[in-house]
Amino acid sequence: MKKIIKIIILSLITLSTSYSKDFPNDICNFLSNVYNSCKKDLKYKNLTKRALYCNNLSIDTVIYFNSLFQKNPLKAKNIGKIAGEICFEACMGEGNSFKTIKKILCE
Repeated sequence: MKKIIKIIILSLITLSTSYSKDFPNDICNFLSNVYNSCKKDLKYKNLTKRALYCNNLSIDTVIYFNSLFQKNPLKAKNIGKIAGEICFEACMGEGNSFKTIKKILCE
């Protein structure tokens, strides 16, 4: 669990320092890290712990991105929802949302 948090924090630090034309790629990398970390580290946790962790991840992501998107908090809310959904799907061995987002957002 600590490993997931560390990877996600490093991703967020990268995002905050590179708010530029590369931002879509940075969001893509962040969501990739969320997916890979949740898939690897949460798959053996019980369903309640998975859901709780993914929900907390979603909330923490919204809080973080609210500071980055001060003029448009809806963007932060949407990224948080996506991160939580990707996390939960990864835990369940699925990845439909992530695959769709990756096609749209990632280069």
